Amino acid sequence: KLANTKRHLYGIWYMMRERCYNEDNPAYKNYGGRGIDMSEEWFMFDAFERWALSAGYQVGLTVDRIDNNREYSPENCRWANRTTQARNSRANRVVEAFGESKCLSEWSEDSRCKVTEGRLWRRIVESGWEPERAITEPASDPNECAAYCWRGHTMSGHNLYVTPKGDRMCRACLAIRGEQYRLRKKVAV
Repeated sequence: KLANTKRHLYGIWYMMRERCYNEDNPAYKNYGGRGIDMSEEWFMFDAFERWALSAGYQVGLTVDRIDNNREYSPENCRWANRTTQARNSRANRVVEAFGESKCLSEWSEDSRCKVTEGRLWRRIVESGWEPERAITEPASDPNECAAYCWRGHTMSGHNLYVTPKGDRMCRACLAIRGEQYRLRKKVAV
């Protein structure tokens, strides 16, 4: 078991180095290309391994940089599950409401939120609602947000399907997906 742990940690350490220093690595542009590197202390695997074991390493957790604009170092890293790490991403839209800052997925799970994450996104990002209102106002009008789906179909009248949770779906796109599914199933037989 100890050998497996060491091997797994070595793989994590090796990929950190690759992202930071190997310009041929596809992830380099998001790490080394942005100036993200490793602390000198972690250049040697043994130091990283000691930190990992003392910092609560467990199978299934990943190394997460607390501040995404800083280096991999004992002071700036922690072990986190995939959900925590995904929420600590530069790509997330962080919204401030009620004196708190959270990403949209966290707000959608907040007890004060009365709408789905998709509707919350449309209200804040696409329609420019104030965050507190977007979070607390219950869904009432299915036509309050986008007028067209991503394929350009009108999202109103007979072409609009509203799920029990309040999400809006394009009936034409649902029909296309259904037909694609039936064709794939037919080919598989």
